[in-house]
Amino acid sequence: MAQSHDPAQEYERRRAARQQRVDALERRFSQLANVRLLLFVVAIGLAVASWGFDALSPLSLFAPGLLFAIVVVAHEVVVRRREQARRAVAFYDAALARLAQRWQGIGPDGLALVAEEHVFAADLDLVGEGSLFQLLSQARTRAGERALARWLLEPRRVEPGEDEALVARLRSRNEAVAELCDALDLREALALAGEDVRAELEPERLCAWGEAPAALPQSPALWIALWLPALATPTALGLALGGLLPWLPFWLLLALEGVIYRLLGKQVNTLIAEVDAPGQQLSVLAEVLALLEGHEARAEASPRLRELGRRLSAGGLRASKSVASLQRRLAWLESMKNPMFAPLGMLLLWPLHLGAAVERWRRVAGGEIRVWLATLGELEALHSLASFAYDHPSAPFAELVEGGEEGSASLEGEALTHPLMAPGHCVANDVRLDAKEGAVSTWIISGSNMSGKSTYLRTVGINVALALAGAPVSARRLRLTPLSLGATLRIQDSLHDGRSRFFAEVRRLKQLSDLADDPEAPPLLFLLDELLHGTNSADRQAGARALLARYAERGALGLVTTHDLALGQEADGAGWLGNKHFVDAVTAAGAAAVEGKGALLSEEEALRFDYTLRDGRLEGSNALALMRAVGLDV
Repeated sequence: MAQSHDPAQEYERRRAARQQRVDALERRFSQLANVRLLLFVVAIGLAVASWGFDALSPLSLFAPGLLFAIVVVAHEVVVRRREQARRAVAFYDAALARLAQRWQGIGPDGLALVAEEHVFAADLDLVGEGSLFQLLSQARTRAGERALARWLLEPRRVEPGEDEALVARLRSRNEAVAELCDALDLREALALAGEDVRAELEPERLCAWGEAPAALPQSPALWIALWLPALATPTALGLALGGLLPWLPFWLLLALEGVIYRLLGKQVNTLIAEVDAPGQQLSVLAEVLALLEGHEARAEASPRLRELGRRLSAGGLRASKSVASLQRRLAWLESMKNPMFAPLGMLLLWPLHLGAAVERWRRVAGGEIRVWLATLGELEALHSLASFAYDHPSAPFAELVEGGEEGSASLEGEALTHPLMAPGHCVANDVRLDAKEGAVSTWIISGSNMSGKSTYLRTVGINVALALAGAPVSARRLRLTPLSLGATLRIQDSLHDGRSRFFAEVRRLKQLSDLADDPEAPPLLFLLDELLHGTNSADRQAGARALLARYAERGALGLVTTHDLALGQEADGAGWLGNKHFVDAVTAAGAAAVEGKGALLSEEEALRFDYTLRDGRLEGSNALALMRAVGLDV
């Protein structure tokens, strides 16, 4: 995906323009505040002159009073526009923070959305503070956050209306992301919509309300019949007050309305109480939906965006307009809180008729709320990936292909870097694994601590996760077949659960074995860090040999790191195994410390790393030199 824009330059330009608007509105705010104060003082002076000294007519207060009211309204408009402009500045501040690697800890981290004992989420930093989810997510709603989390953590899951085939599904998603990449104006508008959409919207509660059974009788004849007393009672009252009709018809009609309220009032009151919170949430949702509908339904939009646009316009009625019609009903219902209107409203059976109108809306559109929320969630997830694409104009989409010989898995990438690391601090490396006959499907990677082994596994894994989510990748090129991810990079013991690290690792390896055996799952890509290092060398080699052979039989691909140089010898007799390594070198300061001629050093000072993956097995180690450099007599 070739893009020619400079995201930092564009963000700076837009931020400066929004800040200028904030400054202009601040000046207007101060001017209106001064005018309001002046008018207030003038009004006080005129009031004193009028009532204290009888020098002026009280009508002299009308003009300054009217002007004061106009200025108050204008002042409130300026306040709202100023807050919106400030949010726009904050939007571009956040964008610039992403580019400057200052985004960590800002925004939702996705931890609440990951299943317990997920097989790669924590290992690859997909959720949590400073995670890929926190970098990517631009979602304003929980539905958007959940959709993005599903794409990252459950790539096999199919969204409503998507292609069942993973490759076709991801290609369609790539097209949508590429199209939305330059929709910066729309992303800004979405960021400014509503005060706090995430806090306001409760998807499950909203869907439950929309899909709940009817609270009122559904007979059209009944509700038409109710209009008769609603119209006759106020008419009888008016005629009785005018002396044109005896009072008896009015009292009889009033008694009839009392019976109606007795029969239906409880259900109506329950309905009105239940609709309050969903009504407020839908009003917030409508503002966001209105922004998305027109853009996604365009004829030139990608097929997936057109499909999402159609889902927001089911039955020819746009979701935002449907919600607006509900809002009008709720506003009319709200008028019963006006003490001047309430008596007339009771005679008109206003609560019953408006309650019935809300119920009719729920019967027609309530079932669509779940569809709207799911569609909104997917659109927000697409915009999150599009924002990442905009921020990384040189990042390509992965080339997704069907399996090779007999569906064999493959993974080939050039110049992979880690998307959570600053570009200048990340060394690019390649990967090439293939499960076809005679090819290398697993690499055993050796090297010392801090040489880059674990970071390399995370780099490969997180880029595969990006590719399977439909996002651009941090690489020059990445080509892969559908894969299932699994990793053991952050296996921990648990004092609370009485579980050792070795046992926790064995449990995870069993999960990965089950995944490799699953005929419905794509082939496994396993990323094993320091495989079985919690046991003795003989058991580690025997266990590793059996485990890797089992994975290879199932057509899996894998990367395995180790300090055990003997484990690398396993590749000598197995064509599907290959050796790679990272090197380190003792620095001059480290050598001096080893000879007792220099100060004690940290590992960073004693050793130098280039973080470049090399062919073959590591033949030696600087562990003893490092021990001597810090003062150990070995």
